[in-house]
Amino acid sequence: MVGVILLIACVNVANLLIVRGVSRRREIAIRLALGADRRRVVRELLTQSLLLALVGGLVGLALSAWTRQILVSLAPANMPRLDQVTLDVRVLAASFVLVLITGLLFGVLPAWQASRERPIDALRATERVVAGTTVMRWRNALMTIEVALSAILLVGAGLTFRSLNAMNGVPLGFRTDHVLAMNISLPNPRYAAADDRFAFFDRLAGRVRAIPGVEEVAFANRLPLRGGWGSGFLIDGMPPPPSGFYDCDFQAVSTGYFDVFGIPLRRGRALQSSDIKGAQPVAVVSEAFSRQILNGADPIGHAIRRGPNAPLITIVGVVGDVRRQGKLEQLGPQVYLPAAQTGSYPVRLADLAVRTMGDPKSLVPALQQALWSIDASQPVTAVLTLDEVLFQRGAAQRFRALLFGMCAVLALILSLVGVYGVVSYAVSQRTPEIGIRIALGAARGDILRWLVGGTAALVVIGVVAGLLVARFLSRTLDALLFGVTSADLATYAIAAVSITVVALGSAALAARRATLIDPARALRGE
Repeated sequence: MVGVILLIACVNVANLLIVRGVSRRREIAIRLALGADRRRVVRELLTQSLLLALVGGLVGLALSAWTRQILVSLAPANMPRLDQVTLDVRVLAASFVLVLITGLLFGVLPAWQASRERPIDALRATERVVAGTTVMRWRNALMTIEVALSAILLVGAGLTFRSLNAMNGVPLGFRTDHVLAMNISLPNPRYAAADDRFAFFDRLAGRVRAIPGVEEVAFANRLPLRGGWGSGFLIDGMPPPPSGFYDCDFQAVSTGYFDVFGIPLRRGRALQSSDIKGAQPVAVVSEAFSRQILNGADPIGHAIRRGPNAPLITIVGVVGDVRRQGKLEQLGPQVYLPAAQTGSYPVRLADLAVRTMGDPKSLVPALQQALWSIDASQPVTAVLTLDEVLFQRGAAQRFRALLFGMCAVLALILSLVGVYGVVSYAVSQRTPEIGIRIALGAARGDILRWLVGGTAALVVIGVVAGLLVARFLSRTLDALLFGVTSADLATYAIAAVSITVVALGSAALAARRATLIDPARALRGE
């Protein structure tokens, strides 16, 4: 993206230098006629190009010192090596080399063009004659390239934004609003036994439930969006799969778990307070368990075991599917075990969830007091609402879309400037011709359509070329997209329309000046 933006900026600078070279054509021709060496003229023009590039590079580095902080603050907190993003010697050296390369590459064309003319031809020709041949041909070619590069960025931005929109529309299968989650890691010496850990959480849930503003409380080994526990199992009466075990996501949860997260009960019953240690081991499974493991059969009544010699666990209910790890996760089978039946699972209870009537964060002090009333030395960590956790999960996708969007907007602005400059120069070179057309009765609307129509053909060529290149390059984005493919026709259509409207609007704005030309004044200059 940065490379494309740099190319667009350099195209604009090359256009500017070409026009400047035309305006100095007579001066250079006189110098050549008086015996100046062509290589010396080229060196002078390249030096001016490098000076322009260096000044622009210094301004860019000054701006980057400010924008760096903004981009770092917008980046996901878990982005690797984010704390190492800085303007150090390596960045300065790379920027300096890049400025030299771009200054040379895009200063060569104007310098070469200005020095290749024969002095006698340059002294005889008028500036408009020159513009009607070589200069306008180069400027039109560069403008077409600029439009194509902008189309590439617009396609990339469109794909990432559509992917982000598709991700936001995916249902999680559980509610995240008004839910506060916290991690309570009980120390081993005091809570080594699973029964002790369950007793602690059960007692804490009772005290939290009594706090005004609390609707429901639940605890588990891991809450949604905060990790999980994968385990293999066997189904009684069914042969094992080729791998030896069926694989599923297991969770040990308390009785209020499904109410806290709004997970609907589809069939059977939910976990109850009677599902305690010593009672028949039971489990509740998700609908995906039925679809993916039992081929659509009703799972209620089936028994599973977590190993060949483990006790049987009877399935008593079916709940809705959830995406535990976020919206990018595929729906998979889930098994929920009662937290009170501590012998059915080897994991540690660690997370507490509270559904509140109002702002969950307002109850944090009361929740801490409830915890410390049981164990004053027990710390609480990762106290976040599930909305905050979900927001963090989508931070990478939003940041990627933001970067693409910023580059696309910058590309549109640069394209607008480039097209405006080309059409404005064409108007200045064709002032006498426009004056004659108006004097002979041409309507000002016809003049506008004539100038914009010539630009429209170049814009269409640039857009088509840009879309073809974007289709080839966008395949590299497939691994980053969700809910949309790199060949999404709607995205390409929106990108094509956007760049076309911006380019033709810029051309119309520049061409409007031609409609205000006074024929008498235009012809008097000739």
